[in-house]
Amino acid sequence: MKVTKTVIMITVLSEGVSPLEFKDLQDLQYMMDQGNEIGQCRVVSTEVLSDPRRIVGELLSIGNDGTFFDQV
Repeated sequence: MKVTKTVIMITVLSEGVSPLEFKDLQDLQYMMDQGNEIGQCRVVSTEVLSDPRRIVGELLSIGNDGTFFDQV
């Protein structure tokens, strides 16, 4: 099995010193499009993972239990 890993970076500029508060990426996108923030999203890297141990490691690093792709 092969899995593609894509890393996306989001940069947001907002007025003031308070940290951004948003519920999800859709909320953040609205803030950048309609709110007082401006931002940019860009793909930082893309790689194909084929080693099952690496796939499990990547799943664990994002908070999964490592079994997400076992259903395939």
